[in-house]
Amino acid sequence: MRRRRQGELSGEDCDQEGDESEVEAIVDKRTRRGREEFLVHWKGLDPIREATWEPPPNLTNCTELLRSFENAKLGDYLHVKIMLLTISLFKHCSKTANASPITTDADDKE
Repeated sequence: MRRRRQGELSGEDCDQEGDESEVEAIVDKRTRRGREEFLVHWKGLDPIREATWEPPPNLTNCTELLRSFENAKLGDYLHVKIMLLTISLFKHCSKTANASPITTDADDKE
C-alpha cells in the first residue's frame, strides 16, 4: 500500500521528491481533464490538510484498497438506485390507490 510521491510536495512533507508513503485510505474519486484521480489519506499525515488527489499510476501497491473503494462506490450507487425506484413505485401506487375504481360491464349488470 505504497505509492511513489511526486509533484507538489514541500520539503516538510517528504525528505526528497520520489519517496514512498503508505496509503491509509482511498476516500473519493473524480475525473479531471479526462483523467481519473483518487483522493488519498496518507498514514501518519493529517487526513484533511494533507490528503492528495492522485492518478492511478501513483497508487501502485494499493490495488486492494482501490478495489474495495470501487466496490463500495458501486454498492452506494445500487443502494441509491433501489431507493429511488422504491420511491417512484410508492408514488405510483399512491396515485392509483387514490384514483376512482375501474368498473367493468360485469359490475354494472349485478
